[in-house]
Amino acid sequence: MPASLDPFFSNTVQVMLDEEGFSWPRRFTTRQLDSVVNSHLFYMMARSSAGCCLTFFTTGSNIGFTCRRYSPSSLGGSRPLGQNIALKEYGRPFDMSDSFDISVDGKFLAPLPIKKGMLRACWDNPEKKQVLVKFFFPMCHQVGIKDFSCDQDMLPIKKPSGKILCLGDSIMQGFMAKRPAFGLVPLLCEHLGVEIVNQGICGFGYDPSILDGMEELGLFDCILVELGTNDWNFSPDLPSLERRIASFYSRLTTLFPSIPIFTMTPIWRSDLDELKPCGSFAELSDLIAQEAETYVQVKVIDGLSVSPHKRGYYTDGFLHPNVEGFRYLSEHLVPLLKPVLRI
Repeated sequence: MPASLDPFFSNTVQVMLDEEGFSWPRRFTTRQLDSVVNSHLFYMMARSSAGCCLTFFTTGSNIGFTCRRYSPSSLGGSRPLGQNIALKEYGRPFDMSDSFDISVDGKFLAPLPIKKGMLRACWDNPEKKQVLVKFFFPMCHQVGIKDFSCDQDMLPIKKPSGKILCLGDSIMQGFMAKRPAFGLVPLLCEHLGVEIVNQGICGFGYDPSILDGMEELGLFDCILVELGTNDWNFSPDLPSLERRIASFYSRLTTLFPSIPIFTMTPIWRSDLDELKPCGSFAELSDLIAQEAETYVQVKVIDGLSVSPHKRGYYTDGFLHPNVEGFRYLSEHLVPLLKPVLRI
């Protein structure tokens, strides 16, 4: 077991160590978390470990660790966080299937359920050859680990030079991918060979307050923004939404004045022909594009052009991509992002 797990973490903003020795990977700064503290859903989803990963080389064939899952009693019951909100607002529940994922030289083991206590995983390696292990944290839940060990030495990999910041909602967070390694951000990491900080939050929209404290994140090769589909659902009118979007891009471009920013308008959804209080789906997409394009460093990606338009690509047949849907998205985004990366 290494003296510290920090060299083995990737795609994290910081790793918090509690008094009992549990490491809790975070993908938001403390100030960012404070900005969403008034919403149980946003706060808990922002504290989840979506996209966080441990990566290392080893000649071993098994790992073990102690797991702790954060589940505040104030939320009550055994129903996963967010289900009540989904039932009320969407008329359908979210599938919050979740687990740890482990790949060994690109081959995935069976998902490892989230359970309190000691967890183990093993793989065949009779010749003790060096293998690359990727240990993916759950996408919906906040978990801590301690006493992480391997039966042979763990060696850190060389950190990639490229780095991307992804801001978004449940689609960016990876909801309904069923396994944390198969969401949009891990797939982009795999295709591009970079580190990516996943700042997707289930249910989130254009709220400039999430940018508070973002200057503490450092620099990135580029930023990808995927927001708007929740704004279309819940915004009472178009003018107030326009003000939020304008404020969001004004602050984001001020924080990162020389970094390329890609704005993806909302992806396909089965109800896009409906009319909402803030207008049509097309009006929302046009508004986002118009506001973003006022800044020379921002390039707009048409979400409809990079997402599949068939229900079979979506776990709920409605909005949230399944594994094939996320693969489709990632394959169409990679050639757009790759030219600006240091790889």
